[in-house]
Amino acid sequence: MNFSLKYYKTAPTITVILLLAACIDFVLLEFLFPIISDNIEGFIRAPGNTSLIASFLSLHNKFLWKYPVFNFLVKIPNLNGRYEGNIKYEFDGKKGNKDCALEVIQDASNVKITSYFNNEEGELTTSESLVEDIKEKDGFHHIYFFYLNSGTKVDGSLDCHEGANELKFIPSKDTSKLVGHYFTNRQKQTKGIIEVKFKSKILKGEF
Repeated sequence: MNFSLKYYKTAPTITVILLLAACIDFVLLEFLFPIISDNIEGFIRAPGNTSLIASFLSLHNKFLWKYPVFNFLVKIPNLNGRYEGNIKYEFDGKKGNKDCALEVIQDASNVKITSYFNNEEGELTTSESLVEDIKEKDGFHHIYFFYLNSGTKVDGSLDCHEGANELKFIPSKDTSKLVGHYFTNRQKQTKGIIEVKFKSKILKGEF
């Protein structure tokens, strides 16, 4: 995953960067520079500030943002984990149900969703998100993503296709869930409703 400030709150992030710069500058001036040559003081000062701030932001992006004391910088919830549930779909004029599981891998800048499905015939398929976005709407966070499903490998009953999802994250002290809908670009379009509940922070990597 690439690092960006896409989901960071602008004002708090700028404030923290300025405070870090001031603190680092103070430490360098008070403790480090008095014991080194004046010739290299200017050479170290600016790169030292930049490197340390970049290191903090990188560490925050990967790990620290998940903790209450640090998550005030970001504007998205922590969705990491495995969710399990059901899809109600319509295909070729027929309605049906199938079990599914969604696994979310997320940091403060990016989110990736892998979906696993098991239909009535016991056929397993997998979808991987290609483009993702998280937006707040009506007081809830929604995940929007385009995905690629490689289809069934054995008898070809499900062709390779692309699709799109919109899922609303509904937080809960008991069991949070993702609820929404999807559609595909198959020649006979499939569309449906998804509802999955949080199960665990541990990912299985399969249905």
